[in-house]
Amino acid sequence: MGEAIDKDYLSLIVSNLIDGMSLSRVPTQYLEYLFEPLASEKEIAMASGRTQTVIRIQNIVKEINSITSPNYHDSPRSVRSQRSSNSSRSSIPIKKKQKPKEDTSQLKETSEYDMSHIPTPTSLQDIISVLEVDKNRAVSARDYHQAQKIYNIIHDIKVQLYQSPQKISNSGNYLNIERKIADFEDDLQDTIDYYDEQRKLMLQFKADAEKELKEIHEQQISDFKETWPKILPAPFRKVSKRVLEIRDQERHLIYMNRYDDAIEYKNRADRLEKRDIDRQRDNFNDQFRRNLKTLRDAQKKELLALSAKWASKLDELNAHAKKDIENKKRNIELLKSKLLLDDASRFRLSDYEGKSSVRSPLSQRNPWKP
Repeated sequence: MGEAIDKDYLSLIVSNLIDGMSLSRVPTQYLEYLFEPLASEKEIAMASGRTQTVIRIQNIVKEINSITSPNYHDSPRSVRSQRSSNSSRSSIPIKKKQKPKEDTSQLKETSEYDMSHIPTPTSLQDIISVLEVDKNRAVSARDYHQAQKIYNIIHDIKVQLYQSPQKISNSGNYLNIERKIADFEDDLQDTIDYYDEQRKLMLQFKADAEKELKEIHEQQISDFKETWPKILPAPFRKVSKRVLEIRDQERHLIYMNRYDDAIEYKNRADRLEKRDIDRQRDNFNDQFRRNLKTLRDAQKKELLALSAKWASKLDELNAHAKKDIENKKRNIELLKSKLLLDDASRFRLSDYEGKSSVRSPLSQRNPWKP
């Protein structure tokens, strides 16, 4: 549309046409500029659910198509419309423009729109993309009849996408819920992966702590063995009273110069003293084993306490993970339930609109006919 056309005036014409004004009151030379504002009004009406307005706009577009068709210019109505436009031209405050020469060599001249250039099989969205390019090319070439035809096809495909239960995911709310479900599922998987990683880290920390503690325990045992006396300490070298008495008798005989008699007492005292020392050494070794066992028992308790500490941390982590994952799963289930309700609601709405709409579904009529 050229810049010389008053867009506000065109909007006023469109508004009056929708309100019931006859198309015969609109100058013929301005009809071709009404397609785009009518299309915009139609989209707004569809979005707001004004079905009667949509039907009214469709009828206006059909009437404009019939007027702008080549066979119309020789009809009596064309003459009347031209006279009406001449009589009302003075009351139309618009800027004048010079219409450039139209170049329609790139477009089809047949009344039926050729879609052979669209690759098949393909999705409806891909078809819409190709048709949008064709529509823009038709508008640039000022072949508005062809542009309107393509626009109607695009609109019908979009309506089919919206109303079909198999394509209901294209509706905004449905897609929003689906996106939320996808985001929640990604978040759930991230949460599961996070807690799995935390478990691995915690088990690794537990293993490292146990390994470090065992090394400390081994060093403690080594230090204990190294510091344990190799020679019996004085408390473990005590002899019995009988040995002391025999030693006194031995010393008395030596004092009396009775050396031969002292030999017997010496031997007896040595035997008894050896027996006492051996007994004391056994007691000393028993004390070593008892002390070593006490140390090992303490180390075992310390290791068990460390394992219990990490087990408690792991249980706490698992409890948090279970609660967190269950909450996220519950949110996903709620969204899926909402999605099913929205699906059923839209299916019922689609079924109602399919029955009440004036235009039949795309699959039940010739889609290329404006």
